[in-house]
This record gives sequence, C-alpha cells and structure tokens, in this order.
Amino acid sequence: MRFFHDMIFSFRVLAVIVCMASLSVDVCAADSLSVGKEAKLPLSWGVRMDVGGVFPTNPFVRGGHFDLSTQEWEYSEDREIHHFSDVAVQFNWGVRPDKWQARVYRNPYYGLGVAFPRFRDDRLGKPVSFYGTYGARIVQLTDWLKLNYELNFGYSTHWNHYDRFVNPDNISVGWKHTAHVSLFPYFKVVLPCHVDLKVGASLTHFSNGATTVPNKGLNNYAFSMALMYRMNDSENRVRKDSSLRAPYVPLRLEHEVSITRSFRQKCYDGTGTNLLTQYVQYRHPIFAFSYAPLLRLSYRYRCGLSADLMYDESVGAHADYVENEIDGRMYERVWLGERKERFNFGVSVKNELVMYGFSFFLNVGYDFVQGDKEVTRFYEVLGVKVQPRGPVFGSIGVRATYLTKAQFIAWSLGYTFTGKPLRRKYVATCMFGSHPMPQGEDLQPIQQPLPATE
Repeated sequence: MRFFHDMIFSFRVLAVIVCMASLSVDVCAADSLSVGKEAKLPLSWGVRMDVGGVFPTNPFVRGGHFDLSTQEWEYSEDREIHHFSDVAVQFNWGVRPDKWQARVYRNPYYGLGVAFPRFRDDRLGKPVSFYGTYGARIVQLTDWLKLNYELNFGYSTHWNHYDRFVNPDNISVGWKHTAHVSLFPYFKVVLPCHVDLKVGASLTHFSNGATTVPNKGLNNYAFSMALMYRMNDSENRVRKDSSLRAPYVPLRLEHEVSITRSFRQKCYDGTGTNLLTQYVQYRHPIFAFSYAPLLRLSYRYRCGLSADLMYDESVGAHADYVENEIDGRMYERVWLGERKERFNFGVSVKNELVMYGFSFFLNVGYDFVQGDKEVTRFYEVLGVKVQPRGPVFGSIGVRATYLTKAQFIAWSLGYTFTGKPLRRKYVATCMFGSHPMPQGEDLQPIQQPLPATE
C-alpha cells in the first residue's frame, strides 16, 4: 500500500508543477520557423520523480545482521530494505536542430542535475547526488510522441557508510562517497505550453568501485516520471532539413595510448589469523598502460584490440592483527606480496560507441600474465571517455570480473594518433542508416583528426 500512496503523491506534485509551468507562459502558440532561419540552442529545466524498490543483491539489503560470535548472517523482515525513491531537479541543453550533428546523433542533449535518493532506513542516511546527463532519441513514433533514453553519471555523498562500531551491517556502502549511475528509457510526450512529459522506468546503481571495502553496492528500480519546461522550442518548431549531410569518414586506424592511475582496497582472508574484520582500511596503488589500434567504421562506432599492462600492489598481500614491538599495542598489519607477482598483461577486445562529445566503451579481455591466483583471468572494463576537441582525451571506467564484481575505478588520460585511410572506401555516418555515396569529384575524404565531437 505504501507504494501506491507514493505514486499518488508523485502524480499530485507533478500536476502542480504542470499548472505552474503553464501559467508562467504568456504565449503558447507554436510558430513555424523556416529552415533558413537559425535555430536556437534547445534549453529546458524540470523535475523528475522516481518511486520503486531495491534489488536484494546482498545480505544487508535482505535484512541481515552479522553475528560476530557465530560469524554468520541472521535475517529479519523488519530490517529488509524495500523502498527507493528519488526527486531530482535538472537543467538540459541540446544541439541545434539545424546542425548535421543533431541528425547523426539523433537530437542529443546534455544536462546537470541534483538528486535526493531516499531508502527509509537510517543505516543508509540521506544522500545527495550531483550528476551529468546525456540523452537522445531512439525512435520518433509520432509528431508528439518519442521513445528516448537518458543516462546519468555522477557523484553521491552524505551516506551513512559502513563502520565496524556503529554501522557494522552496511556492507552495501563502504564510504560516504559513491558513484551514481542511472539508465532511464522513457516515452516523451510533447504537451502544449512548452511542456514535455516523460514517463518510463529507471535503473540506478550506487557504488564506489572497490575504492573502499565493503562495496556490495545498491541496485534500484523505479517507475519514473518527469516534467520539463522548454525555455525555447527549437527542436519542435524547426522543420527537419533532409538535405543535411555529415562529412564522410574514411575507413582507417586510430592509435590510442593511455595511462591509468587508481587505488583499491581488498577483502583479506581471516582464516588462521587474528583479524577482527576482513575489511582492513589499506589502499593499494594501481598503475596501468594501454595501447589500442582501433578501426573507425563510422562516426558512431570504433572497435579493435587493446594491449593492457597493469601493476597492482594488492596482488599477494595478506593481513593479520599483531602486536607492535615498539608500544606493545595490537594493530592490523598488511604484508605485501612478491613484486614480480604484481604485474598483469592482457589483451582485450575494445568496442566504443561514439556520442556527440564523448563515448561509451566496453573492453572484454584475458590476462595472459597474471600474478593474482584468486581471480579469473577474464576481465571487463566499462566506462566513459570524454574527448571534446583534438586528440587528448580522459576516461573513467570500472574494471570488473563477470561484469558484477568491481576491482577498481580506472582514471585514465590518453592521446589519439590518427592514421591514414586504409583504402578508398567510405562508410556512412550513421550506424542505423546510410546515405547515397558520393561519386567522382564529390568524394572528399576527411584528412583531419576526428575527435568524438566532430
């Protein structure tokens, strides 16, 4: 019943916002603009509300309490975490609809937002999230109805995190700072008076990427609704120009080199030791170098192989609770493994989906040289790369195993070397459609580097 009460409350709040937005507009007529006129930058702001639940992916969410005497979890329905809700305020800006980038990347938009997730459990606190947004159209069903998607990625803080003395059961959040990742596919309904209604479902994940342990994370689902007020109506008022064409891309290799710097903590095996907890607060540095020759097939897709060399200080490390000979007190102490075991070398298949201004990438690889015998040789790296202009780029990703267990957050800085075209063959600018290929003198290859924003 609580879920339905929350839904009714959400509808009431959104209805009030609709009325306020409608009353704030003096003129609601949509004047038709010609293609020749310069369109304005699409701007909008609004409120989004999520109401849903939490996936029971770890003992803490399932209502568990860890008994130190028996070293086992005891479960109670009173401690189960079922509820998740979120209220966010967001400001968006898009690409002018009279630009070829709007056609190729399907009317993309960006945004900044502040969210207030709630779980109705004091053991998690009252966090606040600051995030960036990227969204685009999947398909336009009618003039007033579209199917879109939106991705949110940001930073969340003010959690009641794990503490062995005051919050020992919270193995979901090990640090007061986490990453905030959300996927929001939705139907967009164009309403009168410059208002858009978004209705869909969302998946949200909170985790610190094993920067601090424990790090089981929180995975949430919700019914989502948003109301956005369009400060100008460029996207809907400018007629689409079917003659817009992007420059054609030659089939060629682009060589990427990057360096990675990170930290991680690990859970230590307490068997045969005097450890009071497996979550020892000791950070191990990580360094990595990667080289990836990537084949650019279009503006929106690149793929290739990546050679990954990594140094991980945590490999072979073990811990115990021992007496300090100097002061006679007991401390947790970490011993490092052999230096030669800390190096890994692997080869991965890299896939990169290029958006306007940045890209998403997924590496699936195998470590041929591996010192850590406790984990599988297969690994994945999922992340976001930002390359606004020129060959320099930055990226943030999560290296994991089986796409579920995070090893560390990878902060990388790199450089792209653009190679010559492999042959005189050109591909269309869009993965989901093609245009007539130019002939004769119209065949003009692009000789300049192609960062993600071009």
